[in-house]
Amino acid sequence: TQDGKPTPKVQVVESRMAGGGRVEGNNKPQAPANVATIVVEVAPGSNAEKAGVKAGDKIRFFSAVFTVSDPIDIMSYYANPPKKENRRGVFVADGQSFDKVMAALASNAQPHVTAKEGVLEVAESVLLVLERPADN
Repeated sequence: TQDGKPTPKVQVVESRMAGGGRVEGNNKPQAPANVATIVVEVAPGSNAEKAGVKAGDKIRFFSAVFTVSDPIDIMSYYANPPKKENRRGVFVADGQSFDKVMAALASNAQPHVTAKEGVLEVAESVLLVLERPADN
């Protein structure tokens, strides 16, 4: 813990253009395709450090929790609306805005349906695929 607060499991990251320049402001509706989310700091003792994440790593994709619904039957939509539930899947971070990447990463804390239908649980681990620069 830091100052009595739990240590975050993931530390500060930022979005950068492919050429290395930072993306400024959050007023863009979509990030350009050449935007990447780069780890700039890993907290000592954090789960990220234990997993080998290093500053400079590019986040490529990871597990996330998505809200999905059953197929829609237009004839019975109002009498029997589609059921929505949280399911775990893979989020591709390439070209996504910083806020969207962070929200998807944080979604792993949401309860989701497991392979045992109807059983809700929070994942104990997160699949995280990183690209490490050659000089790191």
